[in-house]
This record gives sequence, C-alpha cells and structure tokens, in this order.
Amino acid sequence: MMRQIVTETVLESSKASEDKTKSSHLQCYWFPTSVGFGSLLFLTHWLFGEVSIVTRWTVSRYPDHGPMPYPWGCVILLSLATGVVLSVSQSLANNILWWVVGCLSLIGLYWLPTWKAFAYGSILATYTMSIWPEMLDRLTTCPPVKSLLTVMLTYLVEIFFSVWTVAYNFVPGGVYTREHTDYLILCVMVCIGLALFSKRLAPIAMATTQYQTICFT
Repeated sequence: MMRQIVTETVLESSKASEDKTKSSHLQCYWFPTSVGFGSLLFLTHWLFGEVSIVTRWTVSRYPDHGPMPYPWGCVILLSLATGVVLSVSQSLANNILWWVVGCLSLIGLYWLPTWKAFAYGSILATYTMSIWPEMLDRLTTCPPVKSLLTVMLTYLVEIFFSVWTVAYNFVPGGVYTREHTDYLILCVMVCIGLALFSKRLAPIAMATTQYQTICFT
C-alpha cells in the first residue's frame, strides 16, 4: 500500500513537471511556426498565385524580354507539381541545405536577368511546395486561436510591405522602403527558416509511460 502511494505521488509530481515543461516549449514553439507559416502563405500568393507571375518578374529591356507567360508558365506549373511530389520527404523540408537553396533561388529570381532569373524561379516553385506539408504539420500542434491570428497578421503585414516598396517618398516611411523588396525577401526567408528549424515538442507521453512501467516494476 505504501509503495503504491509513493509511486502515485512520484507520478503526479512527474506529470506536473512535464506539463510545465510542455507549456514552456509551447510558448517558444508556436510563435516562430505561426510567423513562418504566414510568410509561406504570403510567398505562395505573391509569386505563384498565377503561373505567369515569375515570367513577369524576369522581364528585361529590348531585345531580350525573357520568357513569355505562354508557354513558359507551364514550366512553373510543372515545378510546383514537382514540389508536391517531393513534399512527402519530411527530411528534405527540414534540411538546412534545402532551405539555403530556397533562399538562393529567391535571391536569384530578384537580382538576375531574364532566363537565369526564370531558372531560379522554377527552383523556388519546387522548394515552396515541398515544405507546405511540414509547415502545416507543425502548425497543427500549436494553439489554434493565437497561432492563426499571428499567421494572418504576418501575411497582411507582408502584403502591405510589398505595396509599400513602390510608395512615393511623401508616404510615411516611403523614403526607407521604396525599391527595397530585398528587405521583404530577407524577412520572408528568415521567418520560414525559424519555423522549420525551431525545436519540436518532446514526446512527453511516451516518457511518462516508460517511467510508470519502471516504478511499478
């Protein structure tokens, strides 16, 4: 009887400690995940809401205008489909080298001309779709209300900033943001990286079961 009481007391103490640990991890986990998911939502809408957007980013002056929306928009569509196929690999989405590839592809799309930019845009399309399931999986482990509010707030702020980059100088803050899409690119990719590489919650339930088995043995 005494052994059972001691065991139950130890288990309750352990459970309280684990709940506290889980709560502290959750507070560190939900915010970067939500901000990263909002950034991914914005990136998908910003560049791949229509398959010809990437080709319009690559437009240059005469005589080489770069790829036309038709038929080269089909390449972007195929790249998006390739990303969906690759998304079954969780290890790929969590690979820091793959994230670096995504960063370089967005930088290349922004700074390089015509066909080189288009090639990088195709790689970015593959990268973007390949991390969607992993980001969704992480988001579903977060508190729903504050996580979704943070997602939408991040998404709206980045949409606002994407318009702010073409603001006239008399617009408040326009002198600092005009022609600075690079600031937005940096913010989007850093937020996605923080979400992907933030620590997941430990499997606490499994640890409790193992501890309980040891105590009763």
